Amino acid sequence: MDKDNQDPNTPHSSFYKGSMSGESWDDFIVRRMQEKREVFNNKKEEFSNVRRKWGTYKILEWGDNYLVKLLTVDPGKNISFQRHRHRCERWLILEGKGLFVLDKEFLGDLEKFEVTAKKSILVPPMSWHWVKNTSYNKPLCILETWFGDILEESDIEREEYDETAVSE
Repeated sequence: MDKDNQDPNTPHSSFYKGSMSGESWDDFIVRRMQEKREVFNNKKEEFSNVRRKWGTYKILEWGDNYLVKLLTVDPGKNISFQRHRHRCERWLILEGKGLFVLDKEFLGDLEKFEVTAKKSILVPPMSWHWVKNTSYNKPLCILETWFGDILEESDIEREEYDETAVSE
């Protein structure tokens, strides 16, 4: 079947292989939802609010090559200085204000800048990054999207970070 004559009820994305196996689009969606529900039920604690010393995170959505989390950084707290080998991240600041540090050129030249609502930041793989909530009474809420082949909390390397070492 050529591209112009494809069945409109069959998705054309690379992850859908149902047409070859005879699986309908509706059956595919039901199966994918059941698979996600099974994963969710097996790892329920990972998908609820997970408490860390800096605040909380909650997984909102995931797929084969992406994962979406809501991070809530408590006032005055910061995440660890970290980088990831197998994923890039896109951060969207939803509310609050903070200080973000990023080594996007991998040269050790850290860029330091203020973040507020609607600010979007791309964190390439292997880029050191760090964020601190600079508010004394309001949370810093971040929509964090991971893209990559390995989407696990174990894909993290941490180092100590002295925030006074970076000039503004």
